[in-house]
Amino acid sequence: MNKHSDQWALLFECTDEIKLEKVKSELQQSNIPFTVINKKDSTFLIGEYEVYVPVESIGEAKQLLKGIDVELE
Repeated sequence: MNKHSDQWALLFECTDEIKLEKVKSELQQSNIPFTVINKKDSTFLIGEYEVYVPVESIGEAKQLLKGIDVELE
């Protein structure tokens, strides 16, 4: 994330890399910009991935992900 992090909204959190890839793929196909923050501890493999989208795209991104098997916060 950059210094303008208030312009990004949290869309999705997960621990499963397969779900993460599914979400990333859907966002890419719809040309919705996103960034992923990896908060997993590399030693113990605990923690989550966080997917952020621009604030102005959060509604569109949530609608897009309703059609796939992913639970949103």
